Amino acid sequence: MKRSKKSNQAGHRKILILVFIAGFFMVLPLVKLWANGGFEYWNQNGMEWQLKKDWKLTFEEELRFNTHGKGLHYEHTDFGVVYAGLAHWLELGVNYRGIARRPEDHWKYDNVPYFFVTLKYSAKGAEFSLRNKIEYSDQQHARDFWRDRPIATIKLPPITRLNVRPYVANEVFLDFSPAKFTENRFYAGLNIPIYKTLSGDIFYVWKCKREEHHWLDTNVVGTKLKLSF
Repeated sequence: MKRSKKSNQAGHRKILILVFIAGFFMVLPLVKLWANGGFEYWNQNGMEWQLKKDWKLTFEEELRFNTHGKGLHYEHTDFGVVYAGLAHWLELGVNYRGIARRPEDHWKYDNVPYFFVTLKYSAKGAEFSLRNKIEYSDQQHARDFWRDRPIATIKLPPITRLNVRPYVANEVFLDFSPAKFTENRFYAGLNIPIYKTLSGDIFYVWKCKREEHHWLDTNVVGTKLKLSF
């Protein structure tokens, strides 16, 4: 009995996600060999409200823990508004992020307003996006500066009955005045629908940050929950 074209496609998608998941978890035990910045765990929780057809509000809390004995060393609260009424492939947003960070023994606080433009494209169930975010960092006990943070994301089509979607992304940090490349983050993760209005993510981040005389590699495992209204 011949299998239908849709059955063959579903089978190929299942194989693809199994390969993605296997590779994801096989790499994690090996990253310790080349990470000089240790390990971190990031926990993100967010909500978004659809106000009208083209407007929504967003809110996010994030906590970061590391393995250097500091435990919780970073947290932020982020909220803003997104407008998508100009075109189906374009989003504009304005946000504010309040950051508390503990690089040494004392907490420091930053105010970071930012705006972003996101270009979107979809083909055969896959989604591609390019978001360019410009932020102004008002730092406590340090100079203020502007930064550009472009990120490109590829999200694959749902390839299980649970609509689990693998994705990869890469984000670049470009500081202004003086202009320099200060950080790169590579993401790989799985987006998992949990309920009608609730979704979750499991992800890995390879973070490379420029220090004074060298680059510091940090491996991150993270989880995320998002509630949508």
